[in-house]
Amino acid sequence: MDGLNSPNPVFFQSHVDLDAPNADQAMEPMWQQVDDPGAFEAPDSPPGESSSVELNQQPLLDTEMMDLLSKNKNKFWMSSVTKLRMYHEILDAILESVVQLQSKGGVPFSFIYRGKQYNVNLKVFIMVAIGDTEDHDKACGWYNSRALQVKRVCRHCDIPTMECDDAFYPWCHVMPNAVQALVKANDLEGLKVISQHNVRNAFYHPDLNIGVNPRGIHGMTPGEPLHVVDLGLFKYGLEGFFICLGQNPKSKAPCKILMQLDSMARRVGRFLSHQSDRGLPRTYFPFGVTGGTKMSGHEYQGILLVLLIMCRMEESRVLFLTKISLPVMHQWIRLFELLLGWRYWLKKASIPRLEVEASQLSTKKLMMLFKKTVKRKHGNGSKFVKLHLPCHFSENMIDFGVIANVDSGAPESNHKPNAKAPSQRTQMRAESFEVQTAQRYVENLIIDFASDALHVDQARITNGCPASPDVLRGARFSFEIDEGCDGDRNAVAFQWTSKSISEPYHQQYTDWLTRHIFSKLTPGTRIWGCTEHKRHDQFLYRAHPAYRGHNQWHDWALIDLSGDSDEASAERVIIPGQIVFFLEVTEEMIGFDVGGEMVIPSDGLFALVDSLEAPLAYPGIQSELVVKGSKCLTSKQQKKENLMEDLSAHLTFTWFLLKHLKNPYRPYQI
Repeated sequence: MDGLNSPNPVFFQSHVDLDAPNADQAMEPMWQQVDDPGAFEAPDSPPGESSSVELNQQPLLDTEMMDLLSKNKNKFWMSSVTKLRMYHEILDAILESVVQLQSKGGVPFSFIYRGKQYNVNLKVFIMVAIGDTEDHDKACGWYNSRALQVKRVCRHCDIPTMECDDAFYPWCHVMPNAVQALVKANDLEGLKVISQHNVRNAFYHPDLNIGVNPRGIHGMTPGEPLHVVDLGLFKYGLEGFFICLGQNPKSKAPCKILMQLDSMARRVGRFLSHQSDRGLPRTYFPFGVTGGTKMSGHEYQGILLVLLIMCRMEESRVLFLTKISLPVMHQWIRLFELLLGWRYWLKKASIPRLEVEASQLSTKKLMMLFKKTVKRKHGNGSKFVKLHLPCHFSENMIDFGVIANVDSGAPESNHKPNAKAPSQRTQMRAESFEVQTAQRYVENLIIDFASDALHVDQARITNGCPASPDVLRGARFSFEIDEGCDGDRNAVAFQWTSKSISEPYHQQYTDWLTRHIFSKLTPGTRIWGCTEHKRHDQFLYRAHPAYRGHNQWHDWALIDLSGDSDEASAERVIIPGQIVFFLEVTEEMIGFDVGGEMVIPSDGLFALVDSLEAPLAYPGIQSELVVKGSKCLTSKQQKKENLMEDLSAHLTFTWFLLKHLKNPYRPYQI
């Protein structure tokens, strides 16, 4: 702690009696005061005991004595207030260079605009601090305790703890001037009333430029979606739903209905796991969704989506209605849909300001619906800070832009390369673990800088002209047309180009193509197909019967059945369909009539799609995200099909040019 106007910590163990009951006592921190270099002072010494020793007294720092300390105690124990003070002293040292830079007037910068060069100084100021709820409370000097006895629970406003579940409570902002005045006056009772520690906040530095935010650090620490929404509201909402189905919150023993729920969720999640939209959350959880394993923050969105779909499925719906009534089921569906839609809205890269301002009332209503539906009874009930922090999302978005700007998901992902990976290359000894991790991290930085300084060209060396792009991607296969035994019908042989793939496509697809296309080709013709297609260099579609030797992967997509019409989108017929495979059409097939539905207009890559019988119905009152659709014929459609000799299958197949392939189809629409 060199360079700080604060005590330098020196750690020692005052007395250890191995035969005494307190033989595992921890080391006490002792502070060397600047005005008293001949003694140490213990900040938390018991009354009546000596709190100082001579400097020439040898501290007991023997390694063997360290091993006797309890593993459940911190080796360098100190009170929470002392830790917080040291935390802000460290922040003060870090921010010292920022203050010096700001005092110099900024950073010189030159740029050219419309042919004219401008020499300016970039003003550097601290705009926002990104972190989780606990780190933000530390930065504000706030109490970390979540007990109901604490007067206030929010670092942004003065809402009482007992009222934090009321989204319409008329709160006022916490202003730094009021807090700083109490700290300067050493008013411990006044600080206790506002749940503030008596610490000199590093962000209250008079020369530190934090912009024009009048709320200071209390307005620079916005709640973010990873910890407030994903690990907060989503987690508590799922917990409330499982309790509603019969789970005991005080017991880890699984009940029968939740075991059945996990079994169904695995089946549903596996069907949802392979989707053309790679932005969908993870939906397949082999160990269940009811809390068998610890989930990451982004995984709760997938669990919520799986449960929402299960609430609309007949089999799982009947199971849920054995524990809850139909109105309660509809209320849970409404909550799940609003939470998913709200989370999707928070991910948007651009939102109009008027929409952000209007979202304040909607967010408050959503929080009240959450409280009414979940009805949390254990712990602090619904009086937790993460139910209140979303009420500040609107003002935070006005200050810092969309909420994705302050999401801590990306910074926390840096823990893997910056902390976890270097820690794996240490001796795993407690006394040197942190130092060795830091050394490995610095070594990684040096190697990265050296690699960049070499300017090695990693580009592949190519000879000759670049090869023409191939329309066939992924695994390839072929249909070979031969003359049949009777001479009036072609025989089609299917074959993969790779010997490692043996799983064929279903015979009904080959039969359909044979009736409508292959029977018109000359014997000896070979038609090529593939399992992948990339569109607009963004969306990758797969259609594989056994992807990487495991389960089938047939992506869904939105199919525009209105052809080349440029009419308004409201008049277009867009139906979700599941891609069977991709086939390369040759010039010989141009003009073929495919089942009386279309004439092949040109050669190129086409797709065979197993589509729904009709467009998706407009979402009803009970559900706005999940609607029912089927690839099977209805009874009315079946009677009509029975009159036709050509079509006897219960599935319909759509043959279309890839230019009619629209965006990937989401299982839910927002």
